[in-house]
Amino acid sequence: MPSLNQTILRRVPLPLPPLPIQREIAHILGTLDDKIDLNRKMNATLEAMARALFKSWFVDFDPVRAKAEGRDPAGMDAETAALFPDGFEDSPLGDIPRGWRVGTLGEVSEKPQYGYTASASDSPIGPKFLRITDINKAPWIDWQNVPYCEIATLEMEKYRLRFGDIVIARMADPGHGALVEEDVEAVFASYLIRFRPRRTEYARYLQYWLRSSHYWYIVDGFKTGTTRASLNAQVLSGFSLLVPDVRVAKAFDLAVGELRNKIVANNSESRTLAELRDALLPRLMRGELVGV
Repeated sequence: MPSLNQTILRRVPLPLPPLPIQREIAHILGTLDDKIDLNRKMNATLEAMARALFKSWFVDFDPVRAKAEGRDPAGMDAETAALFPDGFEDSPLGDIPRGWRVGTLGEVSEKPQYGYTASASDSPIGPKFLRITDINKAPWIDWQNVPYCEIATLEMEKYRLRFGDIVIARMADPGHGALVEEDVEAVFASYLIRFRPRRTEYARYLQYWLRSSHYWYIVDGFKTGTTRASLNAQVLSGFSLLVPDVRVAKAFDLAVGELRNKIVANNSESRTLAELRDALLPRLMRGELVGV
């Protein structure tokens, strides 16, 4: 309309169901929204638990310190505790658990790869097209909101994402990364760089290393004034990191994998509930499902 004011808006007819019907509609939709909100809160708790475990094992080295002091590591079964050493050794990163080493992201990953250049589309014209904006808002990928792109079959095979892939933003919002933890037909955009762990046991470890203070200290080292420089595959490959014993990495993968699987399941349920809510709303307003 060329102009819109309160007078015009007040004249717009609004179908208003009887109050009991309104309450019934609110109850139905509110129940769905409450479950979606509960899932969101559960995911926040699960994510906090995973981060706390990473910090305990790989930053504070709580199990190693406990064993060095002759104590049993708290909250850990004997089999898992046996995987940790009982002392430290010097390294470029300071004291680290004995037998572990300092490496680089490039050493523990296959050759990094830049993403595919294409235009995003809301229509399902091809695979999902993962972009920076899809990985820097939450500690998981909301695939429902990821757009699509057109891509040839040969290119699809080159850029196809698979479970365990790490993608890191190289510009616009450099440093933000995510782990692909669902089987989705998808490719990744050109502003992302893929790092595929040489050993799958390290995928979850790298997922939380990307959120660690040590990682962001390195990223922030490329900040110039108020502008953060872009990162490239060579620079990211040279990022130093602690490489724990693979058996410890596997134990972490199993423990955190359970938490992350619950997060993925909750997100999937919330997407289904949101779709159901949106589909029900017009039918409820027409009185098709209430008051009968």
